[in-house]
Amino acid sequence: MALPDFAVVILAAGKGTRLKSSLAKVLHRAGGRSLIEHVVRACQPLKPRAIVAVVGHQAEEVSAILKPLAVPTVIQQPQRGTGHAVIVARRALGSRVKYAIVLPGDAPLVRPETLAELARLHRQSGAAATILSAQLADPGGYGRIVRRDDGTVHIVRGSTFDNQNNLSAHMVRELKTRYEGTMIGRQELYGEMVEGFEGALFNRLDLENYRVEDVPDDVKMTVVGVDPSLTGEDDEMGVVVVSRTRDNHMYVLADRSHMAVGRDAALHAWRVVAEFGADLLVYESNLGKRWMQQVFNDAYVELSQQGIFPIGSHAPMKGIDAKVGKKTRGEAVAMRSEQGRLHLVGRNLVLALFTAGRGTICESPSTPVRSINRKPDRGSKSGDSEPTSLRFPEIGFST
Repeated sequence: MALPDFAVVILAAGKGTRLKSSLAKVLHRAGGRSLIEHVVRACQPLKPRAIVAVVGHQAEEVSAILKPLAVPTVIQQPQRGTGHAVIVARRALGSRVKYAIVLPGDAPLVRPETLAELARLHRQSGAAATILSAQLADPGGYGRIVRRDDGTVHIVRGSTFDNQNNLSAHMVRELKTRYEGTMIGRQELYGEMVEGFEGALFNRLDLENYRVEDVPDDVKMTVVGVDPSLTGEDDEMGVVVVSRTRDNHMYVLADRSHMAVGRDAALHAWRVVAEFGADLLVYESNLGKRWMQQVFNDAYVELSQQGIFPIGSHAPMKGIDAKVGKKTRGEAVAMRSEQGRLHLVGRNLVLALFTAGRGTICESPSTPVRSINRKPDRGSKSGDSEPTSLRFPEIGFST
């Protein structure tokens, strides 16, 4: 059988960490040959237009195995997962082929007849993608593919813990600590099809249910997080005070967001640090990093001369260069909220949670919260109906 409109992409860039071997997974041998040799030999009878292997870990050794088989390789660097590996192969293939069969390099039992039938069905159906799966008497440890009666795939799902025997005890413990009881955990660890309000991260009931009257005595660190607006006019600088206890619970002590820019904004932030005896001021420094650092430093020196901070002491501050969007940064905090590890302190602290350009990221059981009224800070020019954004420091709260 000839498949001149098909290419075969063999994925062979992974380390095979779970094998606990210094040898790349595809280089392990079975039946007198390396695993990847078996895969190549299963593809050759199809006579595809091209067979290409994506390599990464131990690329030279894998390429050396494939050279006698006349299989070219492309290097995936950096290695960003399976999807990225296919993109790398597609760039190498260009427009020479219409279809591609993507195979793992560690599947030595795949047969030419199976691949030929896969190609035939894909071409006949006109589907965007065709998945090759197997029916096993004991599917434990494998991902699940749920089919409709017409044979189309409905759900591809599986639990991370189906593979628990191949994970270290430390890894399992860390995954459960970080994600157990969260929406992301249900989806990514247990393979649930989680549906919710589009774009929502925080649930208002979670925030209310885990609200507390006071902070425990075992506070390990207190941070003032600042989203500065030091250059614009009539803009609000977000200022939120958060403590972390030794059991890695976070307590939002206060929202001191303030209508101020430049020197006035920096002075306000340092006064909040002094008010709460905070250990660190963390500010987002994406724009004007050096200038912003100098403004905060000068404000600290000015307040030191007024006796608020020790003269000659260094400003305890750290700039954070945020490289991802607000929604992505908020996910980690939202998970802590779902787990009951994020607490608003006091009955008067109310926060509206937004993400830029996406509307609300807070939901109630029935209606998304688009704004929450709060009392303005003393000296603030904002009215009662102005929402404040929740911004958390990105340092000192590892879990």
